[in-house]
Amino acid sequence: MARGSVHTVGIDLAVQNAGTASCRVEWASDGPKIGTPLLGRSDDELMEDVKGADVVGIDAPFGWPEPFFDAIKAHRAHAAWPGRGEGLEEFRQTLRLRCTDLVVKREALLTPLSVSADKIAVTTFRCALLLDRLEHEKGWRIDRSGLNGHAVEVYPAAALKQWDLTQPKSYKAADAYTERTTIARGLAKALNVTLRPAVERACRETDHALDALVSAVVARAAAQGWTRQPWSDDERERAHVEGWIHFPHPEAALHLVGGDRGPKGSAGWPPPRKKVRAKRAR
Repeated sequence: MARGSVHTVGIDLAVQNAGTASCRVEWASDGPKIGTPLLGRSDDELMEDVKGADVVGIDAPFGWPEPFFDAIKAHRAHAAWPGRGEGLEEFRQTLRLRCTDLVVKREALLTPLSVSADKIAVTTFRCALLLDRLEHEKGWRIDRSGLNGHAVEVYPAAALKQWDLTQPKSYKAADAYTERTTIARGLAKALNVTLRPAVERACRETDHALDALVSAVVARAAAQGWTRQPWSDDERERAHVEGWIHFPHPEAALHLVGGDRGPKGSAGWPPPRKKVRAKRAR
């Protein structure tokens, strides 16, 4: 993405319109201009919201685990179950989690919801349709890996953890007004921008608005190469089919306004986070 004025849109996608939000950010030479998040968005409204966007970050899985798909095909054909003779728990994990989910679990210490065994699968049905419409109605190039094209899969919770913006209490709680305000202000400080009252108010009132804003920022990070991309041949092959969560480099926010390019490959990336064990009470 070139320097200058570009537009990213973040979408917090849910099963129902009521839980779906979008947010547009213009990355101008004098700093980001953050639009007020829009709530209760239908598919048709989302198609309007992304007009003119260079990159769209969507908070929803772009695909399903390949081993899950292969197992379902085998089961349907009365063929041998692929997990026969393997460790039960280990094989189940390959059915539940995509390659990118395992990377997030290992490196960001968060476990995304299973797209094959959790309710988020229904959100993925909606995401699949949205991606289809973007590709065939708008003529956008859709690459589920996010390495090319207009759309990238994002995971706001992982971004907040990478940027040390998480709070002791979940910001998803209905009454987590303080937590959401703190996160929004922390993100704005990292971007060296002051949030307009309408933007801060929207992010304070609902996590959907805040997630849409974070998704728009991560979309910019992905376009600039400041997110964890699939590095190995296996990761890239799986990402093109299953989707790939672009979670940002810890220092990404410092470079997004100026349009600096991120590190290539694994060079310049910090080692995976270490789990912090809680101390036992004496």
